[in-house]
This record gives sequence, C-alpha cells and structure tokens, in this order.
Amino acid sequence: VAQAQAGNEQARRFLASCLRWATVIIIPLSELFRRFPEFFLRTLAVGGIPLIFFKGDLVATFMAVGVLFSYRRWEDTRRAAWLGAALLGVVGVLTSESRAALLGLAVATGWLAVGRQWGLLRLQVAGAAVAGMILLAAIAGGLVSARDNPALRLYERVASIADVSGTRTYDSTEVEFKGDNNRFRLVWWQAVADETIAGNPWLGLGFGSDLAAAFVQRYYPDSDDEFSTRSPHSILVTAFGRTGLVGLGALLGIVAVMIQRTWRSLHTKDRHGEDQVFWLAAWVIFTSACFGVVLEGPMGAVVFWTILGLANAPRREKEADATPAAVADLRNTTAAIQVSPAP
Repeated sequence: VAQAQAGNEQARRFLASCLRWATVIIIPLSELFRRFPEFFLRTLAVGGIPLIFFKGDLVATFMAVGVLFSYRRWEDTRRAAWLGAALLGVVGVLTSESRAALLGLAVATGWLAVGRQWGLLRLQVAGAAVAGMILLAAIAGGLVSARDNPALRLYERVASIADVSGTRTYDSTEVEFKGDNNRFRLVWWQAVADETIAGNPWLGLGFGSDLAAAFVQRYYPDSDDEFSTRSPHSILVTAFGRTGLVGLGALLGIVAVMIQRTWRSLHTKDRHGEDQVFWLAAWVIFTSACFGVVLEGPMGAVVFWTILGLANAPRREKEADATPAAVADLRNTTAAIQVSPAP
C-alpha cells in the first residue's frame, strides 16, 4: 500500500513528513510518559484506553530512525533545530535500555560509512566527546560516582552484546540482567530451531504452534508462573519456526534486495536523496527486529513495511518539455534550396 501511494508525490511527502515528525516528537513524549505514567494511562485516555502508550524497546528504535530523518533534514536545510533533534535522538538511544536499537543505529551509521558519508558518525563522536567532558567534570566535582555513572553503564551495555553465554560480571546494577537476557534468547532460539528441524523444517510449525512451550520447559523447568511472551525475540527465528526454510528463504530474499538497493542508493549521484534515508531507516528497524519483538506486532511492522514501501517505490520521471528538443530554430539558418529570381 505504501509503495503504491508513494507514486503520488504529494502522498509521498505526506507519509515522509508523518514519519519524520513522529520520530522526533517521540523524544520528549517518551520522557514525559516515563515521568508521569498515570497521566497518560488514566487521564489522557478514552473509555479507559490510553491515547498514547509506549512500548519501551520500540521507543528507542524509533528514536534511532528519527536520528536519520532529523540529520538528513539538517543537511538539507542547515537549521540548527534539526541538528538538535538528531543529537537528542542519539542521546535517547544511548541512554535507553534497548541494545537492539543501539545496534540498529550502528548498522545505519556503518552503511553511511561504506558510502563515504561521515557526517552522522562525526556527529556521534562529537556528541560523545562533549558528554565525556561533562561527565568527567561531574565526577571531579563529586556530583556522580566514578563506579556507577552513565558512561560505565553504556560501556557495559555495549560489552554485554558480545556476552553470548551471559557469564560476564557487571559492575553496574542496571546492567546485571543483560547477561541473563542473552541466555534467555539463546536458549529460546535453540529450542525453536530444534523443534522445527524435528517437526517440519521446510514449512515450519505453523502460526498456531506455541513456540514458547519447549523453551519454558528448558529455561523455567521448576516455575509455576504463567509465561505470556510468545515471540522468541527474533524475526529470523520466528520466520523459521512458523514457516520453515521456505518462509525464512523468502524473508532473506527481501534482506538481499535491501542490501542491493541500499548499496545502490549510497553510490548514486543523488547520494543525499530521501530514498537513501528510507533504506537506512528500514535497516534500523530490521536490525532491532533480529533481537527483539518488533515485526511480529503492528507497532513495529506497520512502520517497517511503510518505510520499505516508500524506499522501494519507483520515482516518476519529470514530464518532458512541451517543446521537443529535436525541433531546430530555423530563423537563423540558410535555406537548403535557393530559388533564382525570374528574369
């Protein structure tokens, strides 16, 4: 639907504007939601249903998408407000609990580096340097602890990404559960893979199968609590478990096209075009979906497929000039045939 609508330039601009503003407004709104949850859950509601409700890991993913939209807007307009929005988005991603969103932003930044576009990377490095100096001054002034501060927590969150076995020791109390979170995913992925291979590796277990049953028996063998989570926190594992190698192959085919089209967008004359931002935004969401519950539900999937449709939509060529270029101006030319005057 998005790809079809993007053929109309007015609709395309409208959808792009919605995505841009939504991913910028989410920065202050998510902070207000965190500080004043009762207002959003009870006061700003209709019939007991909140008008605004945030899913924590998706907030950081959309902030990362907002960084791309805001920074590209700053490159086009050179308005400081857009640069400020991009910086706030980077700060929001770095301070969030979502490692998947952080990895997604890193993938998008890496794609830009492949295309020799260093602006976003320089912005992040400069922001980190300024934040580091402020933190050092705060530590020197005794305002924050040298053993438990935002920089240490960020370092441990990044280090925990490679802690597959979950055996690393963490100094920060806020990051202690990250190792267990890694084991949680690894055990679940192995359980789904084993069950699918044993059951139906080509077509999968189907959408009615409980992908959590085998995992719960392995990870919580003695627990009587109800386990409500149903997604194994990876769209790749979900695709394999539900649809087998056939469905996983189709999804990987889409990923292959994303790689090819993103590479093309980075090496065209219009290197700073809007299409490139859409491809990079799609990479942020897809990367996050490989490590979290993103594309299994509408909150992330609708945005992802909309962005992918906008990125892949063919752009209409400009209408040709009404005057054909091949028509020559004959006013200053010599006639090919000259008729001699009559005697």
